[in-house]
Amino acid sequence: MAPTFYKLPNGLLIKVYKKLSLADQIRLSSTDRRLRCLGIDEAKIFKSLSLTWSSRAASDSALLVAARYGSQVRKLTVYVDEIDGQHYVTPPTIPPPAIPASCVALLSGQDETGVPLPLPNLEGLALEFPKTYQTIYDMYRDTSAGKPQLQANNELVDAILKAAAARGSTDLLLGLSPITSLKLGNFPLHPSRVLASDDWQRFAALVEKLEMSVYGDDDDDISTIFQRPYFRLMRYLNRTIMRTWPSVTTVKFHAHSTSPAGALSQDFPDQNMLLWEPSHMPRLAKIELANVFITRQLLAFVTALGRVSLTILEARGDWNRQHNTGHQISWAQFFNSLAQIGLADFTLKPVRWKISDDHSYWMSSRWPIQRRNAAVMTRLATNPSLPIFPYFEIGESDGLLSQRHETTTDEFLRGQDQQAYEWFVDEMAKAWGARVELL
Repeated sequence: MAPTFYKLPNGLLIKVYKKLSLADQIRLSSTDRRLRCLGIDEAKIFKSLSLTWSSRAASDSALLVAARYGSQVRKLTVYVDEIDGQHYVTPPTIPPPAIPASCVALLSGQDETGVPLPLPNLEGLALEFPKTYQTIYDMYRDTSAGKPQLQANNELVDAILKAAAARGSTDLLLGLSPITSLKLGNFPLHPSRVLASDDWQRFAALVEKLEMSVYGDDDDDISTIFQRPYFRLMRYLNRTIMRTWPSVTTVKFHAHSTSPAGALSQDFPDQNMLLWEPSHMPRLAKIELANVFITRQLLAFVTALGRVSLTILEARGDWNRQHNTGHQISWAQFFNSLAQIGLADFTLKPVRWKISDDHSYWMSSRWPIQRRNAAVMTRLATNPSLPIFPYFEIGESDGLLSQRHETTTDEFLRGQDQQAYEWFVDEMAKAWGARVELL
């Protein structure tokens, strides 16, 4: 610090500090301990701390940062790398790597000897699992009926979750504020027993914001692999994982789009595999679901939620006309029921099949084409704010679509689904003062 700063009285020093740029604040706070004695912490240069578990150098460096600037860290993100398939061939050619002790220390809040490594202001934890486990042959596939599937990453997943769960006990022991935001990205198809442990439930009981997506890259079609591991995870999720969040107010849950419960799956459109009992989250006020079917089960789930802020992304309803399983409902039924629930607000992004100009000949050769009705066009012109619920994205030429049920512009403007949507938007605004947004 420059000699002139040493001579400044405390009050003036604080005023000068607040006027400095971030870079100058960092330099000043790192050289003058008086600022910390006066309650001015060092400039928040490590608000978010990220590391990759398999890189010992990265973990060790992150540990050094936490030891020096731990009070600044608000969010910790751990990226779990994909494991090389060579570790799991028979016999293994390379032993699987162990999780660095520094990574475990950061997750659990204490080192190998039990000495606390406090991050006293940590608010959020994100565990980002890889999207591409299935690139390893037989990673998630039953090779024969009755034979347990090979899930080579199980030990790694358990170790990561166990270390994270231990932080709940550490924070409680040290009297620190608990982690209130948790993200489980690309959660593996592994019903880990750690999630039923006392440590995990103690940790999860204080989480207020939960974000969870189920394993799989959106560009990676998993519907062709053996589905048993996915079903096993979803049953475990309903029975165990989703029963440990009594303090949760906000939930984001994204299924994989081509999984058995995903919106693009053609094999197992059973919404029962997605839902859990809403009563296990009594404080829930905002929920976002992605890649789901519009079914009776989804409607029952949303009804049980009551007056919440609801977002449904990549929702698929046209499947209802292609299958007859007893689960399906029409968009009209869905909107009519939603209007009576009294949601706080509602955002919807339906799956829309794109009909481009290149498909015009193919479409016209299979179904008759109907041009836009003049009365419909007049209605649109006189009411430009009319809420329209289209099933398809229309090509750029003249917007002609096949004359299948309610798929032309005319049909879905005159059809029951569109009428229900218009009434739903109007009812939400008038009766509940709520907003409806169509993405």
